[in-house]
Amino acid sequence: MIYDFVGNTERFNDPGVEYHRPKVIGTRLSAQQAGGIPPEPIPQPQSEEKKTHEFVLIEEGLLEDEFRRRETIIVGPDGLAMDRKTYQEKWAEKIVELHRTDPAVQKIFGGNELTEQEWEALARRLNSPEYYFDEKTLRKAFEQPTGSLTDFIRAALGKYKFPTREERIKNIFNTWVAEHSDSIKPEQAQMLRLLQSRVLAGDTVEMRMFSQPPFSLWGGRVRMEQLFGKENLAKIIEELNSLLAA
Repeated sequence: MIYDFVGNTERFNDPGVEYHRPKVIGTRLSAQQAGGIPPEPIPQPQSEEKKTHEFVLIEEGLLEDEFRRRETIIVGPDGLAMDRKTYQEKWAEKIVELHRTDPAVQKIFGGNELTEQEWEALARRLNSPEYYFDEKTLRKAFEQPTGSLTDFIRAALGKYKFPTREERIKNIFNTWVAEHSDSIKPEQAQMLRLLQSRVLAGDTVEMRMFSQPPFSLWGGRVRMEQLFGKENLAKIIEELNSLLAA
């Protein structure tokens, strides 16, 4: 019992409450426990599904990788940018179409030589809107710097297969080593194989590359100049770059 010694109940017209035990304070009863209708559940915001990114493993030095396929090339007198893969596909479609109707393409397919006049006429027919097919652009599109128009036509018809980028680089190094086999020592051959692996990976052959990994792990530029000679090393770089660009 709580006694009101100052008359608050009378002053505030409060009838008062008899107090016999402590009031229970705790978790509020749910509507269901109290006999009422349970409230509807509060909708929770839907979390967006996390987008997973798939990683594609691309082998080092591989020609037909996703990045190379999506490169663009410039075609025609107006400098139209075109997807490399699209250009390759349109070339194949054009040659297959001409094989049915064009005597010059039919002669090439059969392995016969064209006259100079036939070549000029065929070149004009190919180098026309909208794709302006010519030898220079085809070399860029197919990454075949030594390919001829005959090669590209025969390849489109399944009569010729270009070497892959990897095969071409290996052939260049093998040919160069064979031509200099009398003067190449085992340690030099080891570094040339390392150089070939970096070219396959996309590196440019230049003097500063010898100061970077993996050459720096083998003594760097100083070691390369000791093995080959400073002037001879510069000559080797020039020769290999000429062969790779040919």
